[in-house]
Amino acid sequence: MSETFDAAVLGAGPGGYVCAIRLGQLGLRTALVERGELGGVCLNWGCIPSKAVIHAAELRHEVAAASSIGIGAGEVPLDLDKLRAWKNRVLKQLRGGIASLLKANGVELIKGSGTLTGPTGLEVSDAGGARRVDAKNIVLATGARPFELPFLPRSHPRVWTAEECLELDEIPRRFAIIGGGVIGLEIGSAYAKLGSEVTIIELLPRLMNGTDPDLVKPVLKRLKKAGVTVHLESKAAGIEDGP
Repeated sequence: MSETFDAAVLGAGPGGYVCAIRLGQLGLRTALVERGELGGVCLNWGCIPSKAVIHAAELRHEVAAASSIGIGAGEVPLDLDKLRAWKNRVLKQLRGGIASLLKANGVELIKGSGTLTGPTGLEVSDAGGARRVDAKNIVLATGARPFELPFLPRSHPRVWTAEECLELDEIPRRFAIIGGGVIGLEIGSAYAKLGSEVTIIELLPRLMNGTDPDLVKPVLKRLKKAGVTVHLESKAAGIEDGP
């Protein structure tokens, strides 16, 4: 037995959930299918958690540096469990806001992994089984996944994606980031201020390729001030086990 909707949106990231809300506002009976958390990469493993961690790291850095103006706080301890819990509370609150907006606009959230079965059909599967959804219009908003480099396999315990970085399981003593784009720079800045020795390796001649060069200069200045080492026109060749 299948359920019929005017529209179904596959993927509840910032593209998908906004689309579903707007469809609901326009009076269409809409289903939003998502197998993970509401908000997609941006809210759960991207710009939102990275900025939360950067905020906490900057606070710690400022307190530690306050002795230069006569405010002696001594060594500023880092409670990683509390930092992680605070970050997760921020994300949970924002996900709750999305859920409220979906409900207020009549969008039905269907949890599970969606598979196209035809021009107007979806099968949504989860641990409890499968259900069929028929919709006159289907929007694909499935987002992307991390690109895996053949010489840096994700199966290696020392290779992280942005998702693992923002889980905050540990603060490594040394940390190499492959890629000088926005996400890499945000994560590098945060970990540098949390105490890691950070190195950024970028294949191209400058950081943040595609942005105005005048914007890169202050970013590079702040990275150097935070103790981050930047290698441009450089390529990572692999990973070696060691201390």
